[in-house]
Amino acid sequence: AEQKLSAALEVLNMRVRERDLSKAVTELDAIVALNNQVLALAGDESLASGLGQISLYGGKYAADTERANLKELFKCFIEEKLAAEGRISAATVADADVLKLVFGMGNKEAGAVRHAIAAKAYRKMLAAAYKDGTLEAQESKAAWLQELCEKISFDAEEAMEVNLEQYRMKLESLVENKDGISEEEDAELAKIQKLLCIQ
Repeated sequence: AEQKLSAALEVLNMRVRERDLSKAVTELDAIVALNNQVLALAGDESLASGLGQISLYGGKYAADTERANLKELFKCFIEEKLAAEGRISAATVADADVLKLVFGMGNKEAGAVRHAIAAKAYRKMLAAAYKDGTLEAQESKAAWLQELCEKISFDAEEAMEVNLEQYRMKLESLVENKDGISEEEDAELAKIQKLLCIQ
């Protein structure tokens, strides 16, 4: 596992123009697969006892100085899966949970990384759907927004907070340095409220 981690970190530490992060993900996928194979054998009484979850405890990657590198690899894994698949699938979430355990990350730390990635993806996908008319074309805006949340494993309540934040930013940009809002701008705000299901 350490050898594969070293290979993944080598890719991550290359100059941006030269690195192919899919190679790092391939190494991390191999660590997940190895861990799952070991866990599958753990219940076999004909094998030596003590087989279980792969851990970096006691190895060179257990050092505090390596924590930032492991966190960056964890982030890279989820981001690259999202970029390749256009979603954060249940399989990606499960594999990320395995890496979290292998890396010795806490739930809060791993959750914060996943949340940041999902929130960024939600904003980006929402902006694209608003701009190209996809959201406006939906019969049920709420159902489409819910589907988007499920697609990237993003909490619906947090998504609503993002929607409100986007609306407030638009409102602030319209009233800044002005005495009032024009009818056209008021209509645009009403449209945003409707599209983002803001009451």
